[in-house]
Amino acid sequence: MTKRAGRDLVIAIPAVGGQPAVSAGLFVAPVVVTTLMTYAGYNEAGAGALLSLEMTVSALTTLVLGSMLKASRARQVALAGVALVILGNLLSLISSASTALALSRLIAGFGGGGVGAAVAIITVRARNPERLFSLQTIFAILTGSACIAAIPLMAGTFGYRAPYIALLGAALIPAAVLFRLPAPPAPGAAAAPTQRASAFSGVGFLILFATLATQLGQGAFWTFVGAFGLKAGLSEIEVGGFLSIATLVLLVGV
Repeated sequence: MTKRAGRDLVIAIPAVGGQPAVSAGLFVAPVVVTTLMTYAGYNEAGAGALLSLEMTVSALTTLVLGSMLKASRARQVALAGVALVILGNLLSLISSASTALALSRLIAGFGGGGVGAAVAIITVRARNPERLFSLQTIFAILTGSACIAAIPLMAGTFGYRAPYIALLGAALIPAAVLFRLPAPPAPGAAAAPTQRASAFSGVGFLILFATLATQLGQGAFWTFVGAFGLKAGLSEIEVGGFLSIATLVLLVGV
C-alpha cells in the first residue's frame, strides 16, 4: 500500500462519517414537512420556508467557506460545525414557534455547511477523491433512509420534535469521528492555490449552474412529495415507508 493510498483510508472514516451532519436534513425534508403540518400547525408554505432557510444557509456557508478556508483549519471548522448542528437540533426541541424554530434551523444549517466545506477541503486532497465522495453519498443515503422511516413512527410520541430528535441522533455519528479528520500533507500544500483558483473557472461556474438548475426541480418536488402523499390519503407512516424505499433506490445510481 502506498503512502497516499494509506492516507485515503485515514480520510475515509471522518469524511464518510461526517456526512449525516451535512445531508441528513435534506433527505428527511418530505417527512419534516408532513410532521410540521400535522403536529405544529404549519401549512406547506410555512414548512417549506423553514426548510428553505436551513438549506440555503447551509449551501451558502459551504460555498463561501469552501473558497476561503485553509486546509490547516479544516478540522477545527468541522468540529465547530457539528457542534452547531447539535445545538440547532437541541434548540429545535424547545418550541415549534416559527421565529424560534427558524433561528434553530439557521444555526443547524450554518453548522452543516461548515462541516461540508471542511470535509470537502480534505477529501479533494485524497489520492482517489471520487471514491470517497461516492462513499459519502452512500452513507448519506443509508442514514437518510433510516431517518425517513423512523420519523413518522416517532411522531406519534414526540410530535413535531421527531425529525429533530432523529437529526440529533444522526449528528452524533460525525461528532464521534470528525476529530480524526487529518491535516493536509505538506507535499500537497503547493497545489492548494491552483485548486482554489480553478473553482472560479468557467467550467466550475457551469457545473455550479447545472447543479442548481437540476436541484431546483428535484429539490422542490422532493420537499413536498410527502405533503402530496398525505393529500392522496396515505398515512404518515406509509409516506415514510415509501420514501425510505425510494431513497434506497438511489444506491443504484451511486
